Amino acid sequence: MNAGAVGTRDQQHGSNTRRKKRKFSGPRNVKESCIGHRGILITCSPGQEAACRREAYHLLLEYFELFREKKKDIELSGNDLNQELSLEDELKQLRKQTSKTGLPNANMDLNMFYTIEVGVKGSVFFAFHSSVDVEPCEMVEKIMQDVERTKVRKCRYSVRFIPVDGICYARKEEASRLFCELLEKKLKQWKPLEKNSFAVVFRKRNNSGAHRNDFIEAVAQHMPSCFHVNLDKPNITILVEVLKTSCLIAIVENYDRYCKFNVHELWERLEMSEKNVQ
Repeated sequence: MNAGAVGTRDQQHGSNTRRKKRKFSGPRNVKESCIGHRGILITCSPGQEAACRREAYHLLLEYFELFREKKKDIELSGNDLNQELSLEDELKQLRKQTSKTGLPNANMDLNMFYTIEVGVKGSVFFAFHSSVDVEPCEMVEKIMQDVERTKVRKCRYSVRFIPVDGICYARKEEASRLFCELLEKKLKQWKPLEKNSFAVVFRKRNNSGAHRNDFIEAVAQHMPSCFHVNLDKPNITILVEVLKTSCLIAIVENYDRYCKFNVHELWERLEMSEKNVQ
């Protein structure tokens, strides 16, 4: 049978092919650049990216639903008591409408986040849609808090959950400009002299041209004079992650407390502490 005949047969029997269930299996658009996005970078062992992507997708979806419900509860707090109770009952019903795959109810917006290829093995980046009002740092801290509180690891393949406040090209001038924008927003949230020490953590992968000292100096020079460097126990940690031609930046708190946002290390430390108590 020649190639033409095979193609014709596939076309004839294509309508009889069983339609497969949609699965979250890869980036929405591998050609899309991550520049200008914010989200969460998740690391895993090389070769386990697909498993990590599926696992992290369900976990993040769960937390997006959690934050959305929290926002609804705040909006409901100003309404009439009877009306509030009625809406609360409705929310409870919606929570019960969970599919067999473990996904939240059908009203959940599945386009709030998606993956973008970063071109580095062992790394999966989930970009937040521009309309999402949840901060990546806020979500990562909530995940870590839950691991610390429940002593449940929550994931098998996903290792580190690194929040990303913004992404620019991997040039020190671009990093300096982006950090200024991010810092201005953060300073409005902090009380004067409440957070007065910082450290810069720089990592790079698949980029030989990015020099550590250049990027550290590019961001550190913008810190207000009331802040001092503390490499041991800083109040604020500035994360600079260079992946190929992209530079991911985040300004975070509790970086060391949560084992550099490593879920497995945090869980193991909690397990060890519990054994020592016994």
